[in-house]
Amino acid sequence: MAVYVVAEMHFNRMVRSQVVEAASPAMAASEMNARKTVFKRWSKDWIRVTDEVGGQEFAYTIARRKNSA
Repeated sequence: MAVYVVAEMHFNRMVRSQVVEAASPAMAASEMNARKTVFKRWSKDWIRVTDEVGGQEFAYTIARRKNSA
């Protein structure tokens, strides 16, 4: 498995980070955050995943539950 540096971001500010061993960048993002990640819409809260060996970066937005009225 590959090693990734995973950071939870709020806009451009890092909230927290950790090193994660996972089979893919998407799985590393999911392991860092218990909430599901989504790929289609941009958000102010997101996960940055950096491949520790190759330095390639990936970005995933964090799914948020919609408030019910």
